[in-house]
Amino acid sequence: MPVEPINENFKTIMKTRQGKEVIWYILSMTGIYSSSLDQEVNNMAFMEGRRSIGLAIIDMMMSIDPTLYPRLLLEKADAKEDGA
Repeated sequence: MPVEPINENFKTIMKTRQGKEVIWYILSMTGIYSSSLDQEVNNMAFMEGRRSIGLAIIDMMMSIDPTLYPRLLLEKADAKEDGA
């Protein structure tokens, strides 16, 4: 699939609260801020594969607009402070 339509779709998704919630949920499932270290090699490979998807999503966000991911982090932090 060509990159440009995906980028435009991603921008559209990130303009809505619901879209941001979905992206945040996906990123949280990838374990981007967790260690992949495990004594079992297969577990470690699985966790690192999952983590690499999260990093690829962040990389896509940064290539589309370098402010998308930092803004998402700030919005989530603000929501957490507000008790949401």
